[in-house]
Amino acid sequence: MKVMRENIGLLIAALIIASLIKSYVYFIDPPTEVELTAPVQPRNLAQGLSVSSVNPARVGLTISGAKSKVEKYSERNFTAIADCSKITVEGNYEVDVRLSQSRLRGVKFDLDPKTAYLGIGRSEQRFFNPQAQQIGEIKGNRVISKIEGLPDTVQVSGSAKFLELVDKVVYRLNLDHPGDSWTDQVTFISTDKNGRIIESLKLDPPEAPITVYLRENRIKQLLPVILRTRGTPANNYTVISQTITPQEVEASGDPAIIAALANVETEWVSIAGASSDISSEVNLISPDQKVTLKPAKVAITISISQTQTQREIGSLSIELKRQVSGFSYRVSPPTINVRVRGPLEKISNLDITLIHPSIDVSIYNAGTYSITLDSPGLPSDVALLSMTPTEVELTVTKTGQE
Repeated sequence: MKVMRENIGLLIAALIIASLIKSYVYFIDPPTEVELTAPVQPRNLAQGLSVSSVNPARVGLTISGAKSKVEKYSERNFTAIADCSKITVEGNYEVDVRLSQSRLRGVKFDLDPKTAYLGIGRSEQRFFNPQAQQIGEIKGNRVISKIEGLPDTVQVSGSAKFLELVDKVVYRLNLDHPGDSWTDQVTFISTDKNGRIIESLKLDPPEAPITVYLRENRIKQLLPVILRTRGTPANNYTVISQTITPQEVEASGDPAIIAALANVETEWVSIAGASSDISSEVNLISPDQKVTLKPAKVAITISISQTQTQREIGSLSIELKRQVSGFSYRVSPPTINVRVRGPLEKISNLDITLIHPSIDVSIYNAGTYSITLDSPGLPSDVALLSMTPTEVELTVTKTGQE
């Protein structure tokens, strides 16, 4: 008792000091309370099952404690766990939720509500080829040549109810990059046919590092060559034919320009006053400075000949060659008509007395024969178009005199 009486003053002083310290701490670091939310995340779900719905998707979270400690936290620091380890079949369940984070000294956590309703369904999986959603534009006349690191397929798994809604898997590809290549980390997203994101599904892989390579935006196409000529040949001469080697050339360049091309033209070739064939190499004219032609030249031949005409020649007598004594010969009809074609000058000056359809009668004995006539002798460059008739009747009679 004596000791207590002697130390009562010290005890009172200590209490006063503690009270002052508590008041000071309360003043400089007062208690506070913050209302947040935390996403509900189902865990430990049996294989073959998936979560089709979570209600609520987020639960209320109240954090209370000293202001200096409470202010350290935000919503991204917390996840509410719904333990599904006891669920083995499809259905609707009410599951307790808890914070995944451990409680810290001096800070209290409170969830509201403390349960969540889960819809549990059958789990399925499908595979999709990832498709790019392009953002921005590539600088210059370039296009993407290849993308490395992109998986061939992305596995999407989860509730059959949500999986049925998935139309494709996409990733955002930002094209606003300088240079001929760049690397990026892309995240895969499952969407429906209207482009809305389908949540609550698992994507594997969820993301990928990719490298994008660019190239010049050029295409190739074979185009026919058109020979351009000017002037006219000499009088009574005309162009018979034209040949171009090769007949097609490869045009490469901007796709918009190439797609609009139907052919490639040569430079002008003059045939003015020409009376003979023209052969040479000529340059091709590129339709645009951004278009390359391969080859740049072609070989051409222009065949030029006298103007062709036709002529009817009638009443040509049939000549009976190598007649044998002791026989007489008669041919019916005794004349024929022919149609010939050739250069105008030669046809106009044709000497018809030199044209003789003939029959070698030395091989025939007495009798009557149907003879197919040989072509009458025609000058060079003159062609026989028709002969009327083509057959005649030859009658051979023995006269008795050798």
